[in-house]
Amino acid sequence: MSQSHPIRIVLFGDDGVKTLMERFKYNCFDDSHFTDGDDFALKAYIFEDVLVYVHAERPFGTLSSDLVHSQIHPVNGFLLIYSIASRPSFESISAIHRRILTAKGTESVPAVLVSNKIDEEHERQIQGSEGEELAKNLGCSFVEISAKQEDVDVAFERVLRAIRAHELKPPAEAPRDASSRMRFRLAGWSIQCVVA
Repeated sequence: MSQSHPIRIVLFGDDGVKTLMERFKYNCFDDSHFTDGDDFALKAYIFEDVLVYVHAERPFGTLSSDLVHSQIHPVNGFLLIYSIASRPSFESISAIHRRILTAKGTESVPAVLVSNKIDEEHERQIQGSEGEELAKNLGCSFVEISAKQEDVDVAFERVLRAIRAHELKPPAEAPRDASSRMRFRLAGWSIQCVVA
């Protein structure tokens, strides 16, 4: 069984978004792939018997622009990315999260806080405990990665779990339909990439 529409995930942050997109799309890091970086990538995963297409994208324009607001509305989940070597990138996350909530017109969204560049431990400015505390305040999960050196699928697995949990909550005004239950029946999380 497969879903009819890709799950849309937007990557926000001041630092590391292009690198993470590079790793997601090519499963490697190679500076020769870069111009200004890729704006989107489509990948398919198999979670047990469910084929899940993930459309990952970087926003066009600034978060305050009407264009980005229109992009956010149909998005299923978010990766909020900062660099462990940049306190300004970390401090920008709360404002980004608030703007996403405003654009979506909701009090919560499926999101993962991603602490990137752990390969630069010698330049660390943000401790893991700070990231965990911020994630708790934002109501999302937290992961530390190095998009330059490691597979980044763990961040996408986390946001898919958050999307599943969010979308399977029974709506107050209507019962869940069978298609939403089927689309996000992603138990087990034995992940296998089938399309890059």
